Amino acid sequence: MSHYLVVTALPALLVLVLAVASDIRRKRSSRLPPGPPGLPIFGNALQLSFKFLWYQLDDWSKQYGPMYTIWLMGQPFVVLNSVDAAADLLDRNSPVTSDRPRFIKVGLFPLH
Repeated sequence: MSHYLVVTALPALLVLVLAVASDIRRKRSSRLPPGPPGLPIFGNALQLSFKFLWYQLDDWSKQYGPMYTIWLMGQPFVVLNSVDAAADLLDRNSPVTSDRPRFIKVGLFPLH
């Protein structure tokens, strides 16, 4: 019985350790603004109460500034907590953010 437990638990533990290490490495090497620390894999998801979300986001903006990053289940979310920060970011990056996506319709362009 114990041999079976070791054989099944060892690969699961190895996958968990690799996932946590990958998550920590990705967060440390990202070029995103700093933000509140969270748990590996879950990020800041357990720190948020979605009923009073704005209170937590406001508290973090007082601590980390008007632009910070939170991580939810491995996905980064950059929070802009002031109109000035949003306008500054969109104005500074307007060549990147103002481009329209290309919509290609069938039959619009001749095939060569």
